[in-house]
Formats: sequence, structure tokens, C-alpha cells
Amino acid sequence: MLRHGSQMWQLWLFGAITFPVGFWLWHRQREYFGMGSANGEVNVRVAYSTLAASMLFVVLGFSVGGE
Repeated sequence: MLRHGSQMWQLWLFGAITFPVGFWLWHRQREYFGMGSANGEVNVRVAYSTLAASMLFVVLGFSVGGE
């Protein structure tokens, strides 16, 4: 990003804002990942859907992206 014109202070500011917000959001999602009231149970359909979407994005990234 520095090569494309971003300033170092902009990157630090973005990180300083998004890092704590990301941890706060991540902390509130524990019930959806098999912790908390879910008692270790994860929905199998959601797990496989997430795997399929991740694989699709990787393939799409390799086929469209690149320099």
C-alpha cells in the first residue's frame, strides 16, 4: 500500500481503529462457533458452506487476481 501512495500514519490509524473493533466483534460471535450456550455443537451445514465459500474465493482469487 505504501508503494501505491498510502502514508504510514494512515495505515497505523486504520489498524488502531479496526483492531479493537475486530476483537470486540469476534468476542461476541463465540456462540456461533460452538462455544457458550452451543455447548461445543457446530452446525455441520454451516461448516461445509463456509469451507465451500472459502475454496470458491481462493479459486476466484487465483483466476482473476494476479499481476
